[in-house]
Amino acid sequence: AFKTLLACHDSLAERLILHDLESSNRETQLAAIQLAEVTKSPLCFSRLLQILDQGGLNASHVEIKCAVVKALGEFGRADALPVLTRKLFSRTLLHAKSLTRLKLEIVASLERYPLVAVQLLLQKTATGNDEVSRKAGDVLRNMLKGKQQ
Repeated sequence: AFKTLLACHDSLAERLILHDLESSNRETQLAAIQLAEVTKSPLCFSRLLQILDQGGLNASHVEIKCAVVKALGEFGRADALPVLTRKLFSRTLLHAKSLTRLKLEIVASLERYPLVAVQLLLQKTATGNDEVSRKAGDVLRNMLKGKQQ
């Protein structure tokens, strides 16, 4: 029933999602993130970008951020790319594994964006010799192959 309201672009459903995106309960927030991608709402999109851009990199934050990256990929809007790029090229000493997990999720999500919007970003990311760079190379090759077919 709730997804039907979302499909009809119901403003109450959108407000409920926006409210749940602010929840301190991780499960509630994760559910709201999944629903936000269905809405294609500009307000939900903006809130997802804010969530990605704030907070730390501990395990629960990264789980939320990875879900946000997936949802943003469903939107496929190029105006998410500056925030994704900033995260992709960020560095940390304290939470290196968590940041790598987030970066891998970002690189994987770039397949959902137009090639013309992400090709240079993927090329730049693929120049390294780490797991994220290899993943970026794979994604770029897959996207270029798909364009040729």
